[in-house]
Amino acid sequence: MLVSLSGGLQPNLKTQNALLACCAEADQWQFSLAALEEHPSLGHRSTPQAFNTVLDALHRSGSKWPHCLHLFEEIPARTSRSPNLVSSEVILEECAGARLWEGVLAMQGAAATLRRTDTQALLLRT
Repeated sequence: MLVSLSGGLQPNLKTQNALLACCAEADQWQFSLAALEEHPSLGHRSTPQAFNTVLDALHRSGSKWPHCLHLFEEIPARTSRSPNLVSSEVILEECAGARLWEGVLAMQGAAATLRRTDTQALLLRT
């Protein structure tokens, strides 16, 4: 999505994350998802925050739970970190909105990887 800019500037993680945020704010979840998919091809390892930006864009666009679940499952492999409270909250809201009780139950296992205080806050919000 971001190609070499004039003047020899090359896309980097900062410009990619800015692109993610702009696309998400403009309700262009398809473009934010495409930009996230480009991270590895640019030699960048995505951050949980980058995933959260795209998850939020998907969530705000409504009924995109299959995409949300897929991204959520990719977070550990693509960031070397567990999903955090923000990403977990988006998934819970998506599953609840789609009446996917199986997804909410699956989140019990994911919540175990969060810190205890994050897990308590997550459960209190649902």
